[in-house]
Amino acid sequence: MLTAAVMSVSFCGCSSSGSSSSSSAEQTSAAEEREINHSDDHSVLFILEGAQEQPATFLLMRSVPVDGELVFAGIPSNASYDEKTVGELYEEKKARAAVSLAESMLDISIDWFMELSQDSFVQLCDMVSGGSSGRSILESITSGEGVTESQRADNAAEIISDMVEEAGGNYLADNIDGAFSILIRSTNNDIDQSDFDEKSYAIKSMLRSGAKPEKYSFEGTSTDSDFSFFIDEDSAAEFREKYY
Repeated sequence: MLTAAVMSVSFCGCSSSGSSSSSSAEQTSAAEEREINHSDDHSVLFILEGAQEQPATFLLMRSVPVDGELVFAGIPSNASYDEKTVGELYEEKKARAAVSLAESMLDISIDWFMELSQDSFVQLCDMVSGGSSGRSILESITSGEGVTESQRADNAAEIISDMVEEAGGNYLADNIDGAFSILIRSTNNDIDQSDFDEKSYAIKSMLRSGAKPEKYSFEGTSTDSDFSFFIDEDSAAEFREKYY
């Protein structure tokens, strides 16, 4: 979720410029301080809806606060497992089914999902940029002209990781509480307030520590017959070893 909240702060108009509207690190009470460990690890599958015949965009976020690691990895919509692609299964059975397929494909657990409509994405990006760049950001992520789905997924991961980095860790941490309620109301998701409360201290600490968001690219092969993409087992294993 939760670093769902990291993205929520970015998307909900909190930029790194200007003064903070909520508490700073110095205002964190002693009662809130606790040890951060691997029980704070979490992952979210973000799903940005497609347009017309265009497939949805799938972005996996993994956060390991105890190690100061926050990574974004695009999952190609044509990534296939058990004779189904994640995009096909999402269209047929929606988000929970896509999460289950991604878990099986990568042999990992995914804690939550969050679906973003294109309009919501554009509006939130406009707030981040302080202008009207949301539509161009959306187009840079969803455009499939001249690129494979694997390349498009990698591009999405890079754009979002850059957006989080540019927002600034301290500012994100200071505004994460207020942004969470906006995020939850404006998206379809399976995250609730208790999820946020459980993880928020760890993610704020990670952000304030200066952790830099990373991008991970899944390697794989494509088929000529149906254009499916198969993630290499070694690539999936490397991802698990590094972040799980």
